[in-house]
Amino acid sequence: MKENKKKFVIIDAMALAYKGYYAFISRPLMTSKGEPTSAVYGFVSQLLKIIEDTKPDYIAVAFDSKEKTFRHEKYENYKSSREEMPEDMIQQISRIKEIIEAFKIPIYILPGYEADDLIGTAVKKASKSGFICYAITPDKDFIQLVSENVKLVKPGKTTDEIVIIDEDKVREEYGFEPKQMIDYLALVGDSSDDIPGVAGIGPKTALPLIQKFKSLENIYKNLDKIEKQSIVNKLLESKENAFLSKELATINTEVPFEINFEEAIFQKPDLEKLLKIF
Repeated sequence: MKENKKKFVIIDAMALAYKGYYAFISRPLMTSKGEPTSAVYGFVSQLLKIIEDTKPDYIAVAFDSKEKTFRHEKYENYKSSREEMPEDMIQQISRIKEIIEAFKIPIYILPGYEADDLIGTAVKKASKSGFICYAITPDKDFIQLVSENVKLVKPGKTTDEIVIIDEDKVREEYGFEPKQMIDYLALVGDSSDDIPGVAGIGPKTALPLIQKFKSLENIYKNLDKIEKQSIVNKLLESKENAFLSKELATINTEVPFEINFEEAIFQKPDLEKLLKIF
């Protein structure tokens, strides 16, 4: 990595908040006045660790919007099995936003789009501007955007541990190129987002297909070259779902929103405000 390149860090806020919330699920944290703080504490711990480890020049945070997205319009079952946000977490989200503002970090949120799409658009723009980008999210669908200038940072098992995923790590861990993650998810689906995939095809079957044919489109163009008839049958039966799943799993990197990197310059937080909140 060229150290002279500026670093742009962008965080998937809800993913980190949920991680903090569930890390303390068996012993929830609370203030003396009874305000729940598990998600807040987890988020802040991870934020400090991320700042310490990545030493950003620019930093931003993305939130999902409450509105349904274009993916829900395409597929009504999208994320349908997800439970409603726990009651004691709702108030923690406004606390987290308050803390982010005291850190002087801009918040990206846009009705009808997921944080993933805002992050995807931001890193694409930042990478074109010559920055090294770090996208902080545990979601594996984000691997599709890993490139020479874009790295994925996965929060580790504890709130103060992070794992950096670059192109080599994707190849080593998954056996394919980062951008092929959408073809992989199109086949195996993604239960966390209720993306259906191809019924009966799991990781062991999907990997050799992707390694041999490179993309979903190419797999379907070469069904006659697949030896096992049972796999061909499964692919034919779920063709519509496969292409729908690829569309659902593809992160939109062309979201129409203005990104002003000057506003994202990492600066000293408003310590007075932070102390008051803490």
